[in-house]
Amino acid sequence: MSKLAESIVSTVMLKCGVRVLNGEEVSEYAELVDAELAKGLVIPMLLWCPECGARHVDEGEFATKKHHTHACQSCGHCWRPAIVATCGVRFLPGFKND
Repeated sequence: MSKLAESIVSTVMLKCGVRVLNGEEVSEYAELVDAELAKGLVIPMLLWCPECGARHVDEGEFATKKHHTHACQSCGHCWRPAIVATCGVRFLPGFKND
């Protein structure tokens, strides 16, 4: 796992209060982040607004468009969850969609 991927995963977990990933899942997600960074693609993330706590999922053109800044659809707060392009997703790719 690269330092950048480790930093991204840690930042997301701390800022968004993600406590549902176990150690193995964190490693798998970090590997996914490394692969996406190597390709220059958008990193999929589970996102919640740091201001109001509303879930943030990118849809339409923003589901695939590279972007750093996210705007909450509930309160309007804008934030940057990482230093790379990200996309708010409902589920992390490769994980069971329960």
